[in-house]
This record gives sequence, C-alpha cells and structure tokens, in this order.
Amino acid sequence: MLKKLQREGLDKAKHHPSITEGDFQKLREPEVLSMKTPKGLQRKVWFDMMISFGRRGRENQRQFTKDTLEIKTDDRGHEFAQFAHSETTKNHRGDISDDNFEKNPRMYSTYKPDCPVQALKLYLSKRNPTTNDFFQLSRPKVDANDKIWYTSRPLGKKNVK
Repeated sequence: MLKKLQREGLDKAKHHPSITEGDFQKLREPEVLSMKTPKGLQRKVWFDMMISFGRRGRENQRQFTKDTLEIKTDDRGHEFAQFAHSETTKNHRGDISDDNFEKNPRMYSTYKPDCPVQALKLYLSKRNPTTNDFFQLSRPKVDANDKIWYTSRPLGKKNVK
C-alpha cells in the first residue's frame, strides 16, 4: 500500500535532512568522538557503525557481542569490518553470506587518524574480556595506557548511543 501511495504522489513522509559538514566537524571536536577516552571511543564506534551500516538507532545493538563484527581484508588489500553473521531486523532481511554490498555492508578503513576500522580495533582491544557484551560501561577513571577501559557490566539498553 505504501508503494502504491508513493507512485500516486500521496506519500506524506518527511525525512530528516542530511548531516552537514559543519555538524560533522562539531562531532569531531575533542571528547565527543575522541579515541583517547573510553566514552569518546565508544561513541565513535557507535557513530561509525550507524553511518557505515545504516543501522536504525539502537535496534538489536544490546544483543551485539564481541564476535558480532569481524575485520577482514578485501582482494585489493583494503581492510574493512562487516557483520560476522546474518541478522534479521525490520530493514535487514536474508543471508549476508554473499558479497552483495547492500546485503552485507562494509565499513572500510580510511587510513586517517579518525579511521573507523582502527577505532573498532582499539575498542575491541580495550573491552573487558570477561564478558561477551559488545557495549560495556566505561570505567570511571582510566589512563590511556590502561589495558582495559570498560567494566564487565553491559551498557544499558537506552544508553547504547
């Protein structure tokens, strides 16, 4: 029915405007999406996943584990991250085992200081290994040299962002 309404020009859906480059710059300011702090790193990984994978807000993210994403190298030698297994959500259905980019989106390395794949690698290395939860509460006080930045407690459902 929705497609029929769209064809007839009766679709009244209002979409949010795209994020402007100026707004992207504001997000990249210190502490917001910083890879030097636990909360900043977690926000950056979450934001990169939203942009790269077209996720719908917090949908199913509470169920993510340390094995949800995998890092691979394509046939040209470029590093990327992708979902390790198929998931069924409202907008993502079917098997992701083939190389169809729409069914199996990838987050490619940019080889820049704010590279999303490097941020993901750092995040995975700083997670608390005693639990499988992907998103974990950050420890109250950490040093950049600390091996673990997060606690064994999962981040709450409404805090995944």
